[in-house]
Amino acid sequence: MGFVYSRMDMHAAADDLYHRIRAIGERVHIGRPLTVSLILDGENAWEYFRGNGREFLRQFYRKIDNDPDILALTASEAVAAAGEIPRNNGIFPASWIGANFDVWIGAAEDVTAWDHLRRARDFYAQQADNTARGFPKSPTPAQLLISQEALLAAEGSDWAGGTGRNTARPMTRNSTHFIENY
Repeated sequence: MGFVYSRMDMHAAADDLYHRIRAIGERVHIGRPLTVSLILDGENAWEYFRGNGREFLRQFYRKIDNDPDILALTASEAVAAAGEIPRNNGIFPASWIGANFDVWIGAAEDVTAWDHLRRARDFYAQQADNTARGFPKSPTPAQLLISQEALLAAEGSDWAGGTGRNTARPMTRNSTHFIENY
């Protein structure tokens, strides 16, 4: 996507991706809802898009949101909605870094970083609940929206992948999303 859509008009790029997903649904008939996984890199491709791809994503998700035949789901929601599905006994590591997952999994620093992100999500959920209940000194809806956007950006990024034993990568632009939550 980043190699082609980043050079296109953002509306045309979003329209193309939307129509490609619609075409998959029109070609594949399995007798039950079809799940199409669209897994977007949280960091590397977006620096080549105007505005880091924000307008592209807004246009794309607007099209998905307005289509009664398509539901945007998290992986957990898709698995729950699928009912009984065949078991996958393996996954091929398609990473361009060593063809394995070592950069993202296992180093103590990586685990700690993801633990911090989980605590940030829990704290956000607690604060959102406090606001919903009208507790004094709770964040405003505008503050929650800013925090939620930063949290989602951090969760969708591989910012923690650079903290472990296999890299010497400094904090990236996306790691600031994690910090913004605090």
